[in-house]
Amino acid sequence: MWLRLKGQGGIWINGCGEIVEKEIKGDKKFTLDNLHLVCMDDTLDFNIRKFGGLKSFLLGGEGLVMDVKGTGRLYLQTRNPSIFFAKRK
Repeated sequence: MWLRLKGQGGIWINGCGEIVEKEIKGDKKFTLDNLHLVCMDDTLDFNIRKFGGLKSFLLGGEGLVMDVKGTGRLYLQTRNPSIFFAKRK
C-alpha cells in the first residue's frame, strides 16, 4: 500500500525494529529489500525488481528489491515484518 502525504504538520509512522534514516545524494544507487522500506521522499526514483534467479525467487525465500536513485531520504525498518507470519514449531 502506498500513501502520498502532503501539507503541514507531523505524521506518525510505525515500523518493525528501529527506524533508520538514510540520505541518498545524486546518482548514487541504493538497493534495499522492499519489506524494509517505511517511507521515502517523493524526490527519489525507484525501480522494483526480483532478486536472484527464478529458482531462488520461487524457492529460496528471496523476493523483491528496490533500486533507489536521486536525492532525498529513505526511512527503513531494521527488522523484516514477515517474521510475524513465519510458522513456529
